[in-house]
Amino acid sequence: MPTWLIGVLAFVGVLAVLVIAGYLMSSHSPSSAKDTAKQATNPLQKDLEVVGVRIVSDGQAVKFLVVNHSGVEMTDLVANVTLWSSTQRSDEDSVGSFTFHADSIPPNSSKELTSPLKTEKKGFELPDWHNITADVQVSSQPQ
Repeated sequence: MPTWLIGVLAFVGVLAVLVIAGYLMSSHSPSSAKDTAKQATNPLQKDLEVVGVRIVSDGQAVKFLVVNHSGVEMTDLVANVTLWSSTQRSDEDSVGSFTFHADSIPPNSSKELTSPLKTEKKGFELPDWHNITADVQVSSQPQ
């Protein structure tokens, strides 16, 4: 075989490998897996937010606002919340977690709630309110 033909075939082979690798990485990336998981969650998930988290009673409880961003009333809502330090590095443990139940949250409004905090950290190890992010997972179906 001529040298130029070997070079062209090698170039096409490397290009094919790169295209296939790019396709596989984009279709199986962590963000795609995360998007798929979000599609399988409760339909109210995208309209619910937990903000204003304040750890009180030396780490025994949390006060927070549950915000309903939708145009429909949310009733008998149960959700699990995991608190993270604002860095939320993948090698970092969560700050703690809690579960809440809200009987009713009117459309486009919020409700202040208090729940016990489950954490293994001591009060002085917990971050300040401005260094906390909340990851909410709705666990009950809307009615």
